[in-house]
Amino acid sequence: MKLGFRTRYHLAVLVLGALFVSTPLFAESTPELHERAPERPAWVIPHDGDGEANGAVEDPTWVPITPRDIPMTPQRMTEIRVLEYGARADDPNQKLATVRRIETLHRQGELDPRDQVIIGILHFLATEGSGTRALENGRQVTSFPHVRMQAVRTLGNVGGPYARTAVLEVIRNDREPMVLGEATAALGRMRVATDPELIAHLTLLIERMGRTGPSDYLAYATLRAIEELHWASAGLHDPALFRAVLTLAQAPYSAVVQRKALQVVDLLRGR
Repeated sequence: MKLGFRTRYHLAVLVLGALFVSTPLFAESTPELHERAPERPAWVIPHDGDGEANGAVEDPTWVPITPRDIPMTPQRMTEIRVLEYGARADDPNQKLATVRRIETLHRQGELDPRDQVIIGILHFLATEGSGTRALENGRQVTSFPHVRMQAVRTLGNVGGPYARTAVLEVIRNDREPMVLGEATAALGRMRVATDPELIAHLTLLIERMGRTGPSDYLAYATLRAIEELHWASAGLHDPALFRAVLTLAQAPYSAVVQRKALQVVDLLRGR
C-alpha cells in the first residue's frame, strides 16, 4: 500500500519524536532540553539595535543579530527534526511538504521570524542546488527550481531579517527566472529597507538579464518589486538603478514589460 505525504509526515513525527538524541541534520540546529545561550547565526544582517559589532574594519555597521531565545521543548524539537528530515530528502515532494508545513506554522502564528533554526531550513531549501550550492561535500546536488521558488515565496511571506538575507542570496546566486522572479516579488512584499546592498542586488540582477537573455516574467516581477519598494520608502534615487531600469524599456521585451519599465522610469524621476 502506498502512503500519502500527509500520512508519511505524521509517521515521521511519531518516529522522530522517539529519537531526540539523534545527530541533527543541520549544523545550525543542536537542540538540547537544557537552558543555554543562543548561538549567533553564520550570516550577518544590518544593525537594528541588537547584537554587538562584528569588528569588521571595512563595514562596522553590519553585525550579527542575536536570535530570539526560543525554548527547545520536546514538541519543538520533534517539529525541527521532521522539517530537517523532509528538507534533506531526495524526493522533491517531501521538500515541498516541508515548505508547506512551515507556511502553515506561519499562518497559525507559530513561527517567529527571528527563529534562526526554522528560517535556516527555508534558507537551505531556497538555495539548494543553485549557484555555490551546486556541489555539496563533493557530490552533485539535484536542482529543484520549483522547490526553491516555493521556499522563496514562503520567506517573503514570513519576512524578518533572516528571510531578507536568504532572499538576497537567492538573487545573487540563482539563475532560474522563475526563482528570481519570486525572489524580487518577496522583497517587494516584505517592504524591506532599501539600503545600498539591496539596491546593488537589484541593479546587478537587471544587468545580468541583459547577458542571459530576456525573460518577460522576471523583468516584470523585478519592475513590480522596484515599484513596491519605491512607494514603501522615501523613494529610490540611485542613478545606477535608474539606468538599469531604463535599459529594460529599451530591450526586446514584450509591450507589457516595456510599458511597465517606462512607468517605473517616470516614478524614479519623481513624475
